[in-house]
Amino acid sequence: EVNLAHQFYNNAMKLKQVANFYNKIADEILPCQSGMLLEDANAFEKVVKKDHKRTADGKQISWDTPVQLKAYTEELYMAMSRLTRRNKVLRKVHDQVSDIVVRLMDTDLVRQR
Repeated sequence: EVNLAHQFYNNAMKLKQVANFYNKIADEILPCQSGMLLEDANAFEKVVKKDHKRTADGKQISWDTPVQLKAYTEELYMAMSRLTRRNKVLRKVHDQVSDIVVRLMDTDLVRQR
């Protein structure tokens, strides 16, 4: 019984993280990079909207079906992690390019001739 409660707690925490992510991801993505994240964002949304509400035998996934709930939660979490990871990489590259542009702006082209 304690083990089952622990499983439910873990699933609930992951679902909470996914819900928070879903609610704030639009603010995390730079508008100039949204096209580069479109495939990952669509994959995440596909998992969210996919008909996971039913198991292979047609039963509805609920807190009463911990194995199916865990599988669905893990799939959501993995899709969220992929999108998060990709967004972080793109933001880092964006910052690096911005730094290069700022340094180029400090270059005096007349003196460099």
